[in-house]
Amino acid sequence: MSEVLTELVSRDARGEEIITGTEDIERWTAWTRLDYDAFLDGLAMELATRYDKGRLPFGTCDEIVNWFYAHHTATLDTALPEVILDVFGAFDEGEYYHGGDASEDPEKAYTRPMIKEVLARGDTRKFSSAPEQ
Repeated sequence: MSEVLTELVSRDARGEEIITGTEDIERWTAWTRLDYDAFLDGLAMELATRYDKGRLPFGTCDEIVNWFYAHHTATLDTALPEVILDVFGAFDEGEYYHGGDASEDPEKAYTRPMIKEVLARGDTRKFSSAPEQ
């Protein structure tokens, strides 16, 4: 999963489209041997871990999870898997001033603690490989 996230971050740093379409997702799920939901949750955990350790900035993380959220909701008629939905929610809460209070840093007040909660639950999550065919 680390390599996939590194590829996404590199694309973002070069100003390229983060994900060009479903071909990327198909390639990554085949490469990681994870089904789509497990791939999304595994990617979300890797992103949250790097963000929490200060290795990825808010903007990059926000852009990546926003793309997956938008892609998923536009192309699939299913709910997002739990972990990526929680990570998306954490970054979404950091995008704006709550109650119009510009003196509060929404990233610090909302995103960081929500990401810590996701990571605290992370040890019970399993991102198992799809069965071999």
